[in-house]
Amino acid sequence: YFLGEVSAVGWQYYFPVTFLLKEPLPGLLIIFTALIMGFWNFIKGSFVAVFRKFNNLREYFSIHFPEFAMILFIVLYWGSSISGNLNIGVRHLLPTLPFIYILSVGAIKKWFSLDKFSMIRNFVIKIFVLAHEFFGLSIKAAILAAVLVWYLVSSLIAYPYFLSYYNLITGGTSFGYKYVTDSNYDWGQDLKRLAVWVKENLPPEEKIAVDYFGGSNPKYYLGDQMEYWWSAKGTPATDGIKWLAISINTVQSAKGKLAANQIRRPEDEYQWLNEPYKPFARAGTSIFIYKLKE
Repeated sequence: YFLGEVSAVGWQYYFPVTFLLKEPLPGLLIIFTALIMGFWNFIKGSFVAVFRKFNNLREYFSIHFPEFAMILFIVLYWGSSISGNLNIGVRHLLPTLPFIYILSVGAIKKWFSLDKFSMIRNFVIKIFVLAHEFFGLSIKAAILAAVLVWYLVSSLIAYPYFLSYYNLITGGTSFGYKYVTDSNYDWGQDLKRLAVWVKENLPPEEKIAVDYFGGSNPKYYLGDQMEYWWSAKGTPATDGIKWLAISINTVQSAKGKLAANQIRRPEDEYQWLNEPYKPFARAGTSIFIYKLKE
């Protein structure tokens, strides 16, 4: 499920869009700022070297080879991911994130450098330049501190639902399921939370139907109080069960618009479930709990 559509093949814009939705906004701000600064410095340095001599261009790449190698790896890896069909989670971009962060921090570090100051020999001019640079560094430090605090606060607010985290572009973690599911939002991580909710809200004799997306066995946590369920079985209310829990990945797979050449049986679309996006409660972020009418 991606942006309202369900498909068995990939979208070329899946990873860029998902990365923009999942990465914290302060992180994106740092990354794109560093990207612009780094690209400008690279272009400027390359053109200077070209106008001098080809040997200087080769020297430029030799000096900056670690950065060049990391950029090349990121470009090749992202290119391979974008052109592939394995669109099941932004986690597949994880190998590139350390290099993205390293390059970003390197660019920010250069932003704080005092290279011009070290080249000045006149003491009086140095004093004026130092005062100017100190004022500029203070502003830069304040901006960077604000961004880092923003990053920390966004992480604390997301606790403990880090797997299903979405940034404020989507409206926050609670609404991320509207955009992309699977391991970006629902990987079966809330089964224990469902068991806690059932224990705290339902009497032991009352059953709950469960359509769970994940690798665990709901029976292990819920015991005989649960019944395995799926859309084609119809409403559990006909069997006297008033409660239904469904993983949001299953809901979106049943309700999302089908891409071209995709087929889905009508009985698998939860057509009998009223207001699927207005659950009675939620276990964590990924399991929707409904109170059914008899």
